[in-house]
Amino acid sequence: MRYVLIDRITSIDPGRTIAALKNVAAGDGLVTQYSSDLWALPPAMLLETMAQAAGLLVASTIHFRAQPVLAKVQPFAADRLAVPGDQVLLHAELCELRDAGCRTHATARVGLTLLAEATIFLALVPLDERGRREQLRAHMARLFPGWFGEPAAAEVLP
Repeated sequence: MRYVLIDRITSIDPGRTIAALKNVAAGDGLVTQYSSDLWALPPAMLLETMAQAAGLLVASTIHFRAQPVLAKVQPFAADRLAVPGDQVLLHAELCELRDAGCRTHATARVGLTLLAEATIFLALVPLDERGRREQLRAHMARLFPGWFGEPAAAEVLP
């Protein structure tokens, strides 16, 4: 990930689900002015945030053997804009996993109000070198302390 839109992971169950948070701030460079009195996070950036949550879920599920890359979104519906002051609750569920990619379902909410929902397909780009897997894991461990630490003995691959 070149830039990370997720502020915090609140729970992760590899192979199943992830819950995370995105805080929308007025000073966020991605917040766009839609009218004189309406500033909001564009739906495309909300979708990217949802895809990043799905990617983190998948990376943890496959023990960083590949890098998840956004391949397709179908369908995507955004019912409401995320505005400064909102804390967006992200939830992604792994629906199907294959060697070449996966299908996830993701939602974004503020409280109980649904902002957006999508089916997100991620391609899995192999990380052939063990060092690349370790670099990706270390990068994620720095971004999200406590969630992606050292691999367990069972996770160490040749």
